[in-house]
Amino acid sequence: MSQIYNEDFLNYVEGLTLQDRKNGYGSILHEYMIAMRADMLSQDDLKKIADVVHEMPPFLSGDLRGFSDEMFWSRASKYDATIFGILSNWFEGGVVATAIFEGLMKDIEAKF
Repeated sequence: MSQIYNEDFLNYVEGLTLQDRKNGYGSILHEYMIAMRADMLSQDDLKKIADVVHEMPPFLSGDLRGFSDEMFWSRASKYDATIFGILSNWFEGGVVATAIFEGLMKDIEAKF
């Protein structure tokens, strides 16, 4: 198995708060569902992604107890850089979107 991700990426993920990690992994599932319904990816890519994410829902509902970031990203990188790139972009999108939303909420609360 090739290792597409590096230690810096894994350290970044593991250094996030629990909520940020949950948002990131939740975003992966959300984006996967959209991609399936909209035929945004090839069937081959969807199957590869399904193999990576299929065990994730129970961990998300249990605050990621027992979940291994290292195992997830290692599994994501076993296919090719495309699959890893898709998943890492979806993950990062969830983390960033949450940070933006929380910043906006603080601004709104400060005004009232």
